[in-house]
Amino acid sequence: MMKTLLVAGLIIMSASACQKEKKNFTDAELHRRVDSVVKENTELLQEQFDEDLDRRLSIEVRPLADSLRRK
Repeated sequence: MMKTLLVAGLIIMSASACQKEKKNFTDAELHRRVDSVVKENTELLQEQFDEDLDRRLSIEVRPLADSLRRK
């Protein structure tokens, strides 16, 4: 969660650095932007986690189950 907030903050800072005029965000605007970036990244991370879990379950569970049956 902390890494996601850090990434979101860096994205916002880099996007605002490209602007000619500095735009001061209110706290509400800043929180809304950070929350939207965090939500997008959280969904992406969850999809990656699910893919990794499916791949690893098929690889790792079968040998563990076999070793338990042998004992």
